[in-house]
Amino acid sequence: MQRIKEVGLAMLLLFALNVSPVLGTKKVAKSFDKDRTEALKEWKDLKFGMFIHWGIYSIPAGVWNGKQIEKLGEQIQRHAHIPNDEYMALASQFNPVKFDADAVVKLAKNTGMKYIVLTAKHHDGFCMFESQYTDFDILDATPYGKDILKELAQACKKYGLKLGIYYSTPDWHFNYPNVEVNPDDNKISVFGKVSKANEDYQANQLKELMSNYGDIVELFFDMGEPTADQSERFANVVHNLQPQCVINGRIMNNQGDFITMPDNHVQMFQSIL
Repeated sequence: MQRIKEVGLAMLLLFALNVSPVLGTKKVAKSFDKDRTEALKEWKDLKFGMFIHWGIYSIPAGVWNGKQIEKLGEQIQRHAHIPNDEYMALASQFNPVKFDADAVVKLAKNTGMKYIVLTAKHHDGFCMFESQYTDFDILDATPYGKDILKELAQACKKYGLKLGIYYSTPDWHFNYPNVEVNPDDNKISVFGKVSKANEDYQANQLKELMSNYGDIVELFFDMGEPTADQSERFANVVHNLQPQCVINGRIMNNQGDFITMPDNHVQMFQSIL
């Protein structure tokens, strides 16, 4: 893990080894099984990639009101009990003028990596891409005013790397003020149910992500409690637009193409590489 701070922002780069994935138990037509198997093999053969964990939570970088907040920095809104309006105000400070997509992609390529995954939207709901369905995105809410995901997509295409996207099912901004709270610790939950309005919002944003950034090799969902029908809908949106895009198991309800282990866990398989 490497933490890079510039202009008051911290961009977290997580370098991840692509280990042996496992097909989910999704029931699909045989013709589609073949497509999924081929897509998974192509993704598995990439082996080594970069996961860029970045958003407006990089501004406090784990510190709130002068206090170091324990646990995950990207969930500082949850762990520090930050009011929604105060957290939203961080977007007005997000101006990574020194971000150089070409430099990031060349670094990955020179290290032997084959793909890059960017957190397009984390649990806080802030979008690192241009979305017509919210103003809480990098185009409308920040002085930077440019589409980070598009910059990265263009650089990946230029240097021959694949692009993947992280997308959070929980969305504390969309669900405010009706966010679910974990009764055990009185914190915003990362396992929230998905309302019909939020389901439609996510489906629309997934269409944007699958349509506006070229070929996407991987869609990494995270957390939440979608119903089986909702998980299937999200998977269909992705695969109808990009059949070769693989989906991780955190889409839930056995709709993923491979298993995602809990954070900081590695499952040992007979054949890793």
